[in-house]
Amino acid sequence: MEMLFIYRKETDPYFNIAAEEYLLKNFREDIFSMWINDPCIVVGKHQNALAEINYWFAREKGIPVIRRISGGGTVYQDRGNLNFSFIISGEKGKLVNYRKYTEPVISFLRTLEIQSEFEGKSNLVVQGLKFSGNSAHIYRDKVIHHGTILFSSDLQTLECALTRGNLHYEDKSVRSISKKVTNISDQLSGKMSMEDFSNDFFEYILNISTHVSIYNLTDHDQEEIRKLADEKYKKWEWNFGYSPDYSFRSEFDLPGKRLEMNIRVSKGIIKEAEIKDDSGNLMPELESLLTGLQHREETIREKLNNVNFADKFGNDYTEEFIHHLF
Repeated sequence: MEMLFIYRKETDPYFNIAAEEYLLKNFREDIFSMWINDPCIVVGKHQNALAEINYWFAREKGIPVIRRISGGGTVYQDRGNLNFSFIISGEKGKLVNYRKYTEPVISFLRTLEIQSEFEGKSNLVVQGLKFSGNSAHIYRDKVIHHGTILFSSDLQTLECALTRGNLHYEDKSVRSISKKVTNISDQLSGKMSMEDFSNDFFEYILNISTHVSIYNLTDHDQEEIRKLADEKYKKWEWNFGYSPDYSFRSEFDLPGKRLEMNIRVSKGIIKEAEIKDDSGNLMPELESLLTGLQHREETIREKLNNVNFADKFGNDYTEEFIHHLF
């Protein structure tokens, strides 16, 4: 079967993540694709997005959070991270094979005199440091295997973006496993640009493959991908609301009081809210306002504008209250 090679030059993460689903479900051919995203956080399909990220850091930096269709852990991506994927047809029950689809990365790096190896379930490491995470998704008789390669990413921003907040979450979601990371550029003996690295990797995969042809997305392809991005991947309902049911506890101090909140969320909706002070006194007005709302900053902020915090606490603590809900 012919394999299509697609090097997408778009850096819009919504477009690129939507493109993966579009290619998987609308092409009969096997596909190898490659792309680079603008800064974003990508969470696995079965994860609680809020439990995996530093929400306020991402918001401050304008870093979007996007859910992909495959499982696995959360990753931070930027212009220093190379993404690749294989979409391959095969026999059911034998489709997912992390070693098979990461071996080309290992062999390519060997040409750069970098010795890397497969570790754990789906990671690639060099000198014990992770530089590639991989995940997979099965659709009918096909698998999409996609992975990341940290080449020259901003590792400080990566760490900040994926440092979990102070909320205590309880859920049955898939949790990311933290591991020290490195950039491939730091392992090279000489200097190399991201552009040269990505072009060389693309050429390497092209040369070791057979029955291949270069494919450029048509205007129709791009239109359908943008439509999918608008209707799914840019939606709060998919990126956050799709999270498995969860509950969380938050404790914080206001002048003269220590508040404790216990919140239960299902399908992104706050189903139960218990708010009490350090004397055990409940706050039914606030509990009632939160119950039934999306666990979403904009929605909660709009609702809490009806609360006069100055009357309750002697000052307007709306922002501080909202801060401790995420």
